[in-house]
Amino acid sequence: MLGKPYKHKVIKYSPTGWGDFEGGDSKAYFSSDKHIQYRYIKKSRTVIYRYNNHDKALQLKYNYQKIVLGHGHKTPEYSYYYKLGQQKWVYTVTYRFWLVKPIKY
Repeated sequence: MLGKPYKHKVIKYSPTGWGDFEGGDSKAYFSSDKHIQYRYIKKSRTVIYRYNNHDKALQLKYNYQKIVLGHGHKTPEYSYYYKLGQQKWVYTVTYRFWLVKPIKY
């Protein structure tokens, strides 16, 4: 949708949130299934995903992931956040992509 990337780089990451999101439990918390719902906010260029939680030990109905698009259309930056249930958003990582034949979004 945004163009074909030819390279990407991790710009920064949160050492406190990185392990929680990238660990072995991330697949259980953020599993993709047919119940994914998302919302795109054009003004702030933010995508919010809501997943059904299948982990019964957490006692939560939904998990959330937020992607904030920043920078320009040739080198977009994606900042990832997550939250479990009603907790606060936790910053995870920011990637910058360099695109071949980018389009404006």
